[in-house]
Amino acid sequence: MTRNDLSKRKKLGCQRAFILVLSPFIVLFVAFVTAFLLARSSYLSWERDFESEIDRTNEVIPPQDDKDTLQSIEEKVRQYSLSQEKIDFVIFTPKEFLYMISTGIEEALPNGVLLKKSYIICQEARANVYFKMSFNGIDLPWFGFTIRKDSIETAEIFIEKAYIGNWDLDAIGLGRFSDEVNDGYRDALIFVNENQITVRNFQNIEIEKQAVIFKGELVGK
Repeated sequence: MTRNDLSKRKKLGCQRAFILVLSPFIVLFVAFVTAFLLARSSYLSWERDFESEIDRTNEVIPPQDDKDTLQSIEEKVRQYSLSQEKIDFVIFTPKEFLYMISTGIEEALPNGVLLKKSYIICQEARANVYFKMSFNGIDLPWFGFTIRKDSIETAEIFIEKAYIGNWDLDAIGLGRFSDEVNDGYRDALIFVNENQITVRNFQNIEIEKQAVIFKGELVGK
């Protein structure tokens, strides 16, 4: 066996060893790329169907929807606050309710993230809320959550589940997000009522197909 043959064998041996070391990573990479492409294809199909069915009357696109919607909300809140009835109600349209949620979302977004539009579907005791955002000009998948209200009289509502596009966050191990938001809302509601920050204590919230109704009792009456 010549020196060249030994050199070739060593080279081939090194190549095979290198391939054996890399093969698990190659398999993992191929699996990741395949899963990503399948997930992307599934999401894009879901997004096309979802956006084609959007009811534009329940969509908020800032800033064009800001002025009229905000004025309507402010007028309703003003009348609700000035009412001398011991028990009174303020009734928001789904779009107005969505606007209030979207405003809170916008204020909490980090730098570089922009809320482009939001959408709501209200049903009895349930509302599905969706947000389309971008990061430094790059569109992100739709993010959404389902708000639920129990049948008992209470001002507590809670996030039943959250999702990115057609992926349930609970299914991919991120369900803790919903728990943290629910805890924050519960603490905020207790703080508002116990410290009498508003002129009324919130007693009940009802979610209906065409309205979201807040019931409150006048403080100190």
